[in-house]
Amino acid sequence: MLTVQLWSPDTCECVIHQAFDDTVPGEVTYVTREEAMAIHVARRQAKPTTTLDPKKSTQPVAQACPAHAHLGETPAKHEACMEENKRKNITLDLVIRNKLDITDDVDLKEAVKSQLARNLHLASPDDFPDMDGLADKFVAGLYKDIRWSFDTDRSLVITHTATPAEKQRLTARLSAKFPPGRVRLG
Repeated sequence: MLTVQLWSPDTCECVIHQAFDDTVPGEVTYVTREEAMAIHVARRQAKPTTTLDPKKSTQPVAQACPAHAHLGETPAKHEACMEENKRKNITLDLVIRNKLDITDDVDLKEAVKSQLARNLHLASPDDFPDMDGLADKFVAGLYKDIRWSFDTDRSLVITHTATPAEKQRLTARLSAKFPPGRVRLG
């Protein structure tokens, strides 16, 4: 059955209606406010024990941030927000992997756990009672060092502490992943 949600990316102030079928994992699509309302009403009507209250069946108005206002309430705005959000998430992951010298084909958390076990002189990550929690805190600490923003052209600007060699490696990784000018180091 279709479900409606409001999505606000952490890359801008947009608010977007999305629909997804809870039987099809990972598929999320843009819908208009009117479509969201129809899905919402259909869901409530499908539950015979639910009393349909028109005041509770409304969908909030979607919003566009200044950077995406020119796109209006369209699938293009949704696609732009999704692309920017994915680009930011992939980039932050690459910054952490680069800092720790971990390749893209290795699970980040498992690699961090192994490195922490070596640093703690443990035979295995399993020898530490809460290695998952320690790895999560370690990675969260690394994320705090990274500053990101979008410039007026919606290029992602990353600022973080890195050696010249780390910056050179990261630049190469970013160039392999994104078109020129989409991500730059500040």
